[in-house]
Amino acid sequence: MAYELKELKVIPGGLNLAAPGDQVATGDCLDLTGFWPSAVGKLQQTKGWTPRNSGSINMVVHSISEAEQRIYYGGGENLYQVGRDAGFVPATIDDNYDSSPLGLLGFQGFMWIANRAKMRKDDGTTTSDWGVEAPASGPSLGTATTGELLDGDYEYYVTFIDLNLDEGNPSPVTNQTLSGGDNGEVTITRPSAADASLILRWNVYRKSPGTSEILLLNFDTILPYATTTHVDAGTAALQQTDDDLIGNGEILETDHDDPPLARVLGNAPFNGRLLLASSDEFPNRLWYTKSDQPGFVPADNYIDIGADRGDAILGISVKKGFFIVYRQRSIWVHFGDFDDDNPRVEPLVPEMGTLGIRSWCSTSQADYFAWRNSVYKLTDWATDIGQKIQPVFEEFVIENFDLLYKLEQGQCALGFNNGRLWFSYPAGDLSEFPTHTLILDQASDRWFARTWTYGGFACFYVSSEFFLAGDAIGNVQSLEDGLTDGYGGGVWPIPLAYQSAYEDCGLPDREKTWADLVIDHNTQGAELDVIIKTNKLRTGGGVDEFTLATLDSVTATRETIPLFYPADYVTVAKRNTPIKAHNLSVRIAGDGPEAGFCSIDTPILLHYYLEARYAQTFDSGLTDLGTKDVKAVDQIELDIDTAELVLVQVYSDFPGGIMTYRETLIIPATSGRQVFPVLLAAEREGRLFRFQVVAFGAQPGFQLYGMRVRVLPIGIYLDGTIADAWDSEPMASGA
Repeated sequence: MAYELKELKVIPGGLNLAAPGDQVATGDCLDLTGFWPSAVGKLQQTKGWTPRNSGSINMVVHSISEAEQRIYYGGGENLYQVGRDAGFVPATIDDNYDSSPLGLLGFQGFMWIANRAKMRKDDGTTTSDWGVEAPASGPSLGTATTGELLDGDYEYYVTFIDLNLDEGNPSPVTNQTLSGGDNGEVTITRPSAADASLILRWNVYRKSPGTSEILLLNFDTILPYATTTHVDAGTAALQQTDDDLIGNGEILETDHDDPPLARVLGNAPFNGRLLLASSDEFPNRLWYTKSDQPGFVPADNYIDIGADRGDAILGISVKKGFFIVYRQRSIWVHFGDFDDDNPRVEPLVPEMGTLGIRSWCSTSQADYFAWRNSVYKLTDWATDIGQKIQPVFEEFVIENFDLLYKLEQGQCALGFNNGRLWFSYPAGDLSEFPTHTLILDQASDRWFARTWTYGGFACFYVSSEFFLAGDAIGNVQSLEDGLTDGYGGGVWPIPLAYQSAYEDCGLPDREKTWADLVIDHNTQGAELDVIIKTNKLRTGGGVDEFTLATLDSVTATRETIPLFYPADYVTVAKRNTPIKAHNLSVRIAGDGPEAGFCSIDTPILLHYYLEARYAQTFDSGLTDLGTKDVKAVDQIELDIDTAELVLVQVYSDFPGGIMTYRETLIIPATSGRQVFPVLLAAEREGRLFRFQVVAFGAQPGFQLYGMRVRVLPIGIYLDGTIADAWDSEPMASGA
């Protein structure tokens, strides 16, 4: 058997945590952490991230959004705005939320905030209630006889207008009866607001004996809140006659209701409406504002998504002409606007929902969501795109990644930017926030990983300038930004790790002697350890895992690393000898440089020699040993490595013409590979022979590299045990 040097090209593909039998893509690897998803032909260190808030808030950032280039973020029970701080310390701009992720949406210059504790809005300076205060009492009235109001019964109402020019519901009515002539006049004194700083103006509405509707009285007059009274004289000069009010046509609206205490806010306006959902009493209910009037939610403006209140709404993804509703156990779609003739709502994916409020994300092409067993892409149906990372959802053993923590799986977060899907999940038994991040590069269909000291991200947001994420210790990070990871007031190198699959060269049952490893690298001065792991499923205790070398370069460097067991290897007899194993995995890990990007060109080259397979039996089959004539065999020579006794059984067809067992030879245990000759008890003759080698001991058996027999050809052979004859061909005699 030729014992020659062979070469294996290791070309890193994508991360694949699935079982080896499911691994179909060439180059799929067991770890791919900290490398750039879009790099081609090399392992290129990825970009880092940079904090964008003034300092850590020392809690998980669970919410991020933007309004008019103002970045808002939530942590715990508090709301913050980037840049709206007290010096270098993040300042709370609002508090007393219920600590769940906030519904945040920028619209008409405001940030709208939805939460089951309170509903709020912010204009960059002032945070106030979402709705507009309704006066608690009716206006005070005074009368005079200097106007032109007719006798009869009058009703007066007052409304408040906030800083966003939204008008609230009316005050209770105040009635006034005029009598004694046609020269009546009423002075209206507005009631006081609970928080006057939030009220810009006020309006007066009147129902007179000559009108059937309650109409705006001061349509031609702006009443600042500081103006406390307004006179209704009923004159044409002041445009206060019934005809004037009817002609203006501004009827009092009584449906400017406060929004419900809802946990979910749509990710974009829908036809100018804000969509709210999931109150404590109605987790499956969705409310909507009037178009371009976000300040109030009419009490009748709602629909129930399904009949099951236990299937709570967790997200609303707004599209053109429809929106998708993510629930705990189902996904629904609503077609058309609410005022259309035939709007409809129906299940889109009835058997799957999403894990949590942040466990889905929306793009112009498709949505993505995490469910109990994988990550899915949602178009007209749900497509499983997480097969290669599926083990994190299950209770399998994964070499380099912890499993998703079931009790906190609602903390999963998804985000999408520049063709890459980011998936953060809580792992381990005590995780209360995401600790691991996996990234799918859509163009190459490859998964990558990112890690750092304080875990993953609880939310993602694509702002006008950055791709943002909320981390576990209170930072708003701009991702893929810079050379290092920033947190804790400093910068830190990016953790890097690549680990190949357990390469068996397509021959899983053959042991290999691994010769050397060739790596082209430029680590930019960082030190990366080259770690060897052998014989998958039998690692542990350091026996089959060890550091082979350290990469350290400042220019492009080709390095050939001999594959020898280290001098401190646990098995003394193997120290400083070539590595022998059925399969081998190469791991390269360490911290990236703080200046420049570390890179490793691919392919990585593995050189090896193929050893004979371990076997319990070997059978030569029937062989004529190269000649059809009768021959005699008296010695067998085995090129063999065996730790136990081996039996060699010899068969031949002479005498008798039938294959018959002749004898058994015993080969003792060898000390490594050895050419072992053994004589037969007697010459064995025949035209055909058969040799069987059988392991006498336990696993793993023997390695048979080759077998030779000593053959003596016999000219003419007559077997006396059977009717046999020989007749020569005609021949001439003499010269």
